[in-house]
Amino acid sequence: MRAGQPSPLIVATSALDRLYQIDTPEALEECLNAFLTEFKPDATLASKRLSESDYIIDAINGNAEVSKLLYQHYADGLRKAVDYVKVGDNLSDRWHANIDRFAAYKAYHITQELREAERRYAGDPELRDAVQQSIVRKYNRYQAAEEQTARHRARAGKQWERFHEPNRLRLFPNIQWLPSRSATPREEHIPFYHRIWPKDDPFWDHNQPGALWNCKCDWVEVKNKPTDTTPEGEEPKSVSPKGLDGNPAKTGELFTATPPEQGKKDRRHPYFTKDGDYPDNACRKADRNYTARLGRSINKGKQITTTIDGTSYEFDFDVFRMNGAKVDVCHHFAASMFGDDSFWLKNEILLDPQRSFARARLVTQSGVDLHNVGNTLKLKEATDKFFYFSLKLADGTDIFLHVGRYKTGKLYLYSASAELPEYVKNSR
Repeated sequence: MRAGQPSPLIVATSALDRLYQIDTPEALEECLNAFLTEFKPDATLASKRLSESDYIIDAINGNAEVSKLLYQHYADGLRKAVDYVKVGDNLSDRWHANIDRFAAYKAYHITQELREAERRYAGDPELRDAVQQSIVRKYNRYQAAEEQTARHRARAGKQWERFHEPNRLRLFPNIQWLPSRSATPREEHIPFYHRIWPKDDPFWDHNQPGALWNCKCDWVEVKNKPTDTTPEGEEPKSVSPKGLDGNPAKTGELFTATPPEQGKKDRRHPYFTKDGDYPDNACRKADRNYTARLGRSINKGKQITTTIDGTSYEFDFDVFRMNGAKVDVCHHFAASMFGDDSFWLKNEILLDPQRSFARARLVTQSGVDLHNVGNTLKLKEATDKFFYFSLKLADGTDIFLHVGRYKTGKLYLYSASAELPEYVKNSR
């Protein structure tokens, strides 16, 4: 960097630092120390023997709008943070789908920033390298706040579900807010300290421990009488910042991604609204690729089965290869329902297919429709039958799973859809 030249990153680093409340040396140090305590060192950006330069090279040289390495890193880190908290399958699926989308948008923005730095400072390699390293380290700092907050939000969501078990509702009808353990407590939550609200008060729809970035408050069930209630018809007080709106046990979102209702304030995280950019297609493509790779890896060597008409069949998740044709069936399934709202949640099926097929119901079966071309046609020529299962996703949405049966006898996940194909409906 040339002497006397101001850093081009001063403005770029300030907004999320303030939102995450890590904009003072003391708060940042506390955040990073907690991150290293709670998570293993391999959660850093230089994990898996990859250096900062590896991520930068992948971002600026790759063809995709979202760097594969960056997305995988952020998604893996957030999943690891949330998986520290064991919850039921439905809530786990919804949270995983939410953090995958969050990670994809984050990786998109850092990819674009790195490419912009590559263009803007092409004539000054020393400055370009310094800027790009600073961008990577900036987002790594944010990662500490994001993973801690995801874990704390997940913990609060799990506690909320436990608080509402019938016996606990009867014994402990109220919840008391406990003070923060932080050395730098947030002013927004101080008025809640030691206050008590009924469990069914709408206050808890908007406020919980973890509803501020890096929040270290807590709560406890109590028999004591409430100190506060929200008057009927009034909007409960809420101090949650952008990105952390709502009760994650109810919304299924650890990070707010849902657009606001008409006339309501936009509470989505800045990754989803930054500069008016909405790179949803690019992020879906990144998740398609990530899910296909992860699904293939998770299911490799496992015996995933389902029973059809009294016969047990095993699934094959390997890439289909025959006579020069090649079809990545995991990729094909992950790409289905691409423009649908359920796309992110549907992809969770590939990461635990045995659980999904334990709940799925066989609806119908059909012969093979050979309208496809190219490698997909070769795949269907190696298939003797299709089976269609109905499945209810974690958010209550009903979808259909299309399962092919190779002529060798094994099954493969072909795709998913909101409706049965027309030719299947007509043949029933």
